[in-house]
Amino acid sequence: MPKYPNLSDRAIGADSIAAEMRLRDNNKIMRALGAAVPSFTDEARANQVFPIKITNTDTADHLVAVFAGDLESISEITAILGITVGGIAKEAADIITDKVTCATAPGTTIEYFQKFVKRNPTRIMQIKVKSNLEEQLDEPLVFSHINPFAKAGQQVLNPGAYAKETNQNNKLVTIPVRDIQLDDQTVLYVNILAGSTLQLSLTVGATSNAAAVLAKQAEVAYSK
Repeated sequence: MPKYPNLSDRAIGADSIAAEMRLRDNNKIMRALGAAVPSFTDEARANQVFPIKITNTDTADHLVAVFAGDLESISEITAILGITVGGIAKEAADIITDKVTCATAPGTTIEYFQKFVKRNPTRIMQIKVKSNLEEQLDEPLVFSHINPFAKAGQQVLNPGAYAKETNQNNKLVTIPVRDIQLDDQTVLYVNILAGSTLQLSLTVGATSNAAAVLAKQAEVAYSK
């Protein structure tokens, strides 16, 4: 939650007032961009979830790019990131021969979501990770950031690190995140163990929806 959600929750002072003004400005920007949630204040209450299930029936492990950013092929991922993935996630199709497949919710596809976040940078607020194999939770989710000029670093989430001793279900973890963003400059890849089914449930936060900008501008212009 924001540090200064309202006047009653902040101490009086120039720094706190400036912080609140920045928050209000950011919220105006989010509304203007037609975000999935109307403001950063509302991100914590986001309830839009995109499910992804990847199944590996092979006897070998396979590295899969769940999101490839602006990279369009396995060879391009290798050239830019220096890693060799077995395939890029595709809906109801063979990612790697007929052994690794992907599925999402009815009425949508992983390709459509991949294209959406590539055009509209989207923040992720929470990731639920589930598998039929406990060992799968030790395989990290790697978010690599790319650009043509320099290596932009990576964020590594180890699902197993979020398992609680009091949680009797050792094949399901919830990862709260705030600084994860999917866009054309982010590649997400994960190693899918042999015989494993990995389920990722991504809770979507703020989205910079460029297609909504013109409509919002027209709405503001005609409301004056």
